[in-house]
Amino acid sequence: MGKGKKEELLKDVNYDEGKGDGDGDGEGFDIPKGYVPMLVGKERRRERFAVRVEVFNHPCMAELLDMAAQEFGYEQKGILKLPCDVEYFLHVVGPNWIIKE
Repeated sequence: MGKGKKEELLKDVNYDEGKGDGDGDGEGFDIPKGYVPMLVGKERRRERFAVRVEVFNHPCMAELLDMAAQEFGYEQKGILKLPCDVEYFLHVVGPNWIIKE
């Protein structure tokens, strides 16, 4: 994924949508500065994460962002959704780059 496509995919991310009380009712959690809120998983089995912005420069994220673009297009509104298994996401990104709700 080229830099322009990545920026286009991230331009409409709603950082406030990841905020809330974290009780699992669709509200999120407070997103620290330097993190991007993401919803990871397929269909109804999704989990919220905050991902450090630095990881978006890593080649491992290109594949995940391509998956998101293919499934949802570049015009995603709100929280960025990744249509992959949570286990795969955790394996690819690694625990040092994320905060789980």
